[in-house]
Amino acid sequence: MFAGMNKMLFLFFALTWSIYSPCFGQVEGTRISEDEAKAQNDYLEADAAFFLGEFEEAIKKYKEIYALDRSNDAVAYNLSRAYLGSGDIESAEKYMLRAMELAPDNKWYKLLHANVMRDEERHAEALTSYEWLAQKEPENRYFIENHAYSLLKLERPLEAIGVIESWESTQGISEVFSKKKFEIYDAMGQTDKAAEALTTLAETYPRTLRFWHNLASYYIKSGKEDKAGETYEKILSLDASNADAKAKLASLRGGSTADAQLTQIIDDASIGEDDKVLILLPLLDEVITKKDSTQKALLLDLCGKLSKQYPSSAKVFALLGDAHFHGTNYPNAITAYETTLQSNKKVYPVWENYMHALFRTSNFDELITVAYDAIDNFPNKVSAYYYYVLALSNTGEFMEADSYVMEASMIAGSNPNMKRLVQTSSAYRYFKDQNIDKADEILSQIPIELLPYQALDLKGDIALAKGDKKKAIEYWEKAYSMVPESSIKNKVLEQSL
Repeated sequence: MFAGMNKMLFLFFALTWSIYSPCFGQVEGTRISEDEAKAQNDYLEADAAFFLGEFEEAIKKYKEIYALDRSNDAVAYNLSRAYLGSGDIESAEKYMLRAMELAPDNKWYKLLHANVMRDEERHAEALTSYEWLAQKEPENRYFIENHAYSLLKLERPLEAIGVIESWESTQGISEVFSKKKFEIYDAMGQTDKAAEALTTLAETYPRTLRFWHNLASYYIKSGKEDKAGETYEKILSLDASNADAKAKLASLRGGSTADAQLTQIIDDASIGEDDKVLILLPLLDEVITKKDSTQKALLLDLCGKLSKQYPSSAKVFALLGDAHFHGTNYPNAITAYETTLQSNKKVYPVWENYMHALFRTSNFDELITVAYDAIDNFPNKVSAYYYYVLALSNTGEFMEADSYVMEASMIAGSNPNMKRLVQTSSAYRYFKDQNIDKADEILSQIPIELLPYQALDLKGDIALAKGDKKKAIEYWEKAYSMVPESSIKNKVLEQSL
């Protein structure tokens, strides 16, 4: 109904305009013929159908008009667009090529052809049109970018670089094209040329320090640490207080010097909170991936210093919590996360780690409260329901747990990973209710290779409850290989004695 009303309004205003427009209705007092008026009306109706998304109707109208004049390039073009709207690529291409044949210098026809061929991954044909467009408008970045893209898809990278450099010679160095040149050279394994592209960009815009940081990071990735060091020194010559450059330079120097430099940065009152947190994130990554006890001790020490400098900072205590969490010191992680959530409740990973720490320390009463609050703040996060069901199951509230399993199932929808997490929570509920077979039956519905680590951990508990110690250890070891938690490892050690 409303679509019909919109169409009527469109026609009303269009026809009203035609009555009063001298170039549409009359020319110098001469009335148009009835046939011409009908043709104009048919065109308006076709356009109206197109703009309302009624593509089949638009095609019908345009074809009637085209049948009267097959030399009309505009109608051929509109037919092509209408066929595109209906999903008929073959017919769209037919009329697109016809429009280009009738008006070979029309850039809009070329652009439609180029874009459709690109989207259809017919890059040789797209290249022909993009190249024509780029020659017509050599300053047009969109045309140049897609011209280069087509060459790349045809595995002609050096020609793509030539197109970019030709544009740069007249328009200047740009971040977009410098990045593209870098990516091409890097993919070709020409690291010196890739670094040169980043260097040129940084030298063109020397006060944009992230360009220098990108260059330094690439040098590190390429194993050219001396060059990286020189670049960080360049950054410090531009900004002597740049904390990230100081930290990275210290890290390159290594050993006690690096630790002392990091400590100096954290102690420096002129460096802001955000910068200090930022420079400790790589150290946290090392602690997570390498499990280095020395680095862990350093991180905890530096986070401790920060927590004293910023005693109510959500960012600082989230970082401190993560440092304890990944060191499996869950009690201290819990304390840090509590402080974080007092200031900022909007970062879900904090909630998730907090709930996990409460679960691993068997703080089920507190977990009920925290998980419920997490659901309240993030009603679409399945893992919040997961921990809530675990907490309820451990306190014997099985009927309540069942209702939240159902709610979590609806939220998980068709997401396979989330569905498996919901199944794991349901199995856990039955396991805690001593219905071991039901718990096993639920988890057996998930292919073994798709079981999340939480489910494998529970499968181990189920196997042990059934008296199969060997199988239990096998499941726990597999779970531990996915997520190396000490609580899982302890089960293996206890049953291996």
